[in-house]
Amino acid sequence: MSHMSVPVHSSLSHTLHPIPLQWYIVLGTQVLYNVPFTQRENHFVASFLHFLLTSAIMLPERLPLLI
Repeated sequence: MSHMSVPVHSSLSHTLHPIPLQWYIVLGTQVLYNVPFTQRENHFVASFLHFLLTSAIMLPERLPLLI
């Protein structure tokens, strides 16, 4: 159970970057090639856009890290 003892600072970095870079690539590719989203993906995209808007409003200095 050694994987359970996660340091606090690493879990904090996960909250700062909750979405892996692969998701940006996958979603960007699907949008570019106009692949139909599933219902779960639509929910994710809505949450993702809401997250970006909230970050842009609340933490403008952190926005360059997300782009």
